[in-house]
Amino acid sequence: MRIIQVKKNQSLFDIAVQEYGSFYGVHWIVEDNEDINSVLDNVFESDTLLMRDDVMNGQVKKHLSSFTIATINDAVRTSGIGFWAIEKDFEIQ
Repeated sequence: MRIIQVKKNQSLFDIAVQEYGSFYGVHWIVEDNEDINSVLDNVFESDTLLMRDDVMNGQVKKHLSSFTIATINDAVRTSGIGFWAIEKDFEIQ
């Protein structure tokens, strides 16, 4: 077992995919951390979690390890007709 620290805006599902290569790993997180009661529990920045050394999908974990962790809050808002909201981004005349 090893210990990881939760990053800002991460969910249990984010961590499961990052650490185990599958969102099914969220069940392992719940089993191994007594402070977490459900897959729907919130975790907060700087919380520590116990992680198994096992991996569910090594290819996904390896692929994701080459990227910097980002959340939706870090994303740049796209624009264009496919992303505009009526009455919010433009007016119909």
